[in-house]
Amino acid sequence: MAIAGKVLLIEDSRSFAAIMQKWITMKLGCQTIIARTYKEAKLELEKSDKKFLAAIVDLNLPDAVGETIVDLPIKYDIPSIVMTGSADEELRQTLKRKPIIDYLIKSSTGAIEHAINLIRRMHLNKRTRILVVDDSRMVQHYLKTLLIRHRYKVTTASDAKQAAAALGSYPDIRLAIIDHSMPGMTGEEFIANIRRKYNFERLAIIGISGAKKELGAVMMMKAGANDFITKPFIVEEFYLRIQQNVQIVEQMQQIKAYANQDFLTGLYNRRFLFQQGEKLFKTSRIAGRSIGAIMVDIDHFKNINDTYGHQAGDIVLKCIAEKIKAACGPGEIVARYGGEEFCWLALLGERGTLGMLRRVEDLRSKIEQQCIETNSGSISVTISAGVSFNEEAESLDKLLNGADQSLYLAKEAGRNRVNWGDRLGA
Repeated sequence: MAIAGKVLLIEDSRSFAAIMQKWITMKLGCQTIIARTYKEAKLELEKSDKKFLAAIVDLNLPDAVGETIVDLPIKYDIPSIVMTGSADEELRQTLKRKPIIDYLIKSSTGAIEHAINLIRRMHLNKRTRILVVDDSRMVQHYLKTLLIRHRYKVTTASDAKQAAAALGSYPDIRLAIIDHSMPGMTGEEFIANIRRKYNFERLAIIGISGAKKELGAVMMMKAGANDFITKPFIVEEFYLRIQQNVQIVEQMQQIKAYANQDFLTGLYNRRFLFQQGEKLFKTSRIAGRSIGAIMVDIDHFKNINDTYGHQAGDIVLKCIAEKIKAACGPGEIVARYGGEEFCWLALLGERGTLGMLRRVEDLRSKIEQQCIETNSGSISVTISAGVSFNEEAESLDKLLNGADQSLYLAKEAGRNRVNWGDRLGA
């Protein structure tokens, strides 16, 4: 995944700068601006029209050393990663007092890769929200400051009621940091409550407490916490635990997406269609709502593959998938059913069946009018669609079978048309 933006590399060693630049280009796909002196770095920061994604900072330059260099990108609110040849305890303590992302020893194994991963992580953190639950405003502020430094979005809460409301209001919360001592209930009681709704795949939880509460970690983790941090903590350890727990949730959600999505088109797959479609069918029946099943088939798709090649065929599939997805409304499901066939479960609006048929006809018309650009040339395609409604079916299977039969009739009638039962459109 290429990341838009620039990285400022403040480094006087030409060999190390070349290696670092190569890694940034290869792994992140973004531009590297190299400054070999403090003066050059200052000029780059002053003239930059857009803020840098991050700065990678050496501590020894021809015209400056140490803290002076570190403070420069910090002044411009640039996330800074210090890379130095060595670090004794005195330097480590000095750097700990600076609002930097991390410091790394150049010669250590994996230092360059770790720096790259930190930049990538900060890019991802911009869309990751963390909930901090603590009745101490001072602790809230401290934790929030640390998390914002790594570009996380942060929401705070002082008690269980506020925290529960925040979880309901912000679906992008991936991690909750929960203090053991809370007004009205203990941290483990609150964790047990929210675990009934938010499983480990959806939300990571880190318990936090003072060193005196030895059983706090055990009780909170038994209640459903993923991890535990004891106050006071080492900041580096705090960041590592946060990062690891966020990544675990992301990886679990990625695995779920792979299980439910079609790799080529990004649409849901047949498995997801039947799982969620069954729920949609049942809930619509209970609510007295009508749904329609639309089977869409790309006309003469085999000829496209034979004439233009399979790569061009893949582009056509992705383009048609995007068109169907764009036509799909809130709460509706669109999936790749197999090969060049797609299934769309749509909710009927105020205009009922005629409104639904109009939506499908509009889709057919837009696709017919579009030329799809591929490396093998421009390709014009058409689709056939079959529609059925749940008033005509007792189950999801029968609803889909009805749409499939309607699709068959549309193709038999000459393709490039929408069919509902014995009603044909062209």
